[in-house]
Amino acid sequence: MGRAFATCSQTKTLEDKKFNVKNYGHFEKWALKLMVKLQLLLLPESRTPDGIQEVKRALASLGVATTGQGSVTISAEVNLDQFERLFGLAATDQELPNKDLVVPSALQHHVQSISVAPQHIYMNEPGI
Repeated sequence: MGRAFATCSQTKTLEDKKFNVKNYGHFEKWALKLMVKLQLLLLPESRTPDGIQEVKRALASLGVATTGQGSVTISAEVNLDQFERLFGLAATDQELPNKDLVVPSALQHHVQSISVAPQHIYMNEPGI
């Protein structure tokens, strides 16, 4: 069984769990709250305030929530079920952080690439 590359809203991660939450009925409601973090790289012609707003509207229509934006990227998150519907991949695929996802047709005129955001490494103590 794979690892789920998703986090829940309370910032707990499934990074170290060795089970697929969809295989356990009592985790079903909890799993619906798990989100896959995405990073979208915008095409050069969409790196404008109007272009960014268009992408955000398209993401919302696809059930994807925008969590941040820069001048060339948008950060977003989507629940496990919607992720699997949009991209046709299991959210437990261990290779997800290393793959560019297929850009949905609603975003193809604005988005160059979409990838799963890598897990953050949290340090307990400041580095030297």
